[in-house]
Amino acid sequence: GAYWAGRAINITKTTAPHAYSYAFTSDYGYPHGHAVALTLPFFLSLNGNDKLYQLLQTSKETCMDDMIAYLKNIRLNCDLHDIDIDAILSKVNLQRLANNPVEISPEILDQLKEFLKNTK
Repeated sequence: GAYWAGRAINITKTTAPHAYSYAFTSDYGYPHGHAVALTLPFFLSLNGNDKLYQLLQTSKETCMDDMIAYLKNIRLNCDLHDIDIDAILSKVNLQRLANNPVEISPEILDQLKEFLKNTK
């Protein structure tokens, strides 16, 4: 499975959730999938389209809340009160970030910071 996942990622590339995940893993020991999941609700809402929302049985307006509820339902810890969010976000993988379908402007980065600071 890991081999085929790697092949798929090599073709399609990864986007912002991956780009921001590496410091969660290297600095705080979060497993890779958990680290990606921490920003996934924000980026699904930002990057999503009607087809994706229909597939996920959500909407643009409720996507973040629905995804956070799902992560909590599977008992994934999303409480980041002991995390230096600014340090995490400053260590973004720019190559991965360049693949994101929506450009991450300073305003979007500020929104991401607020999302991470307020997610519990």
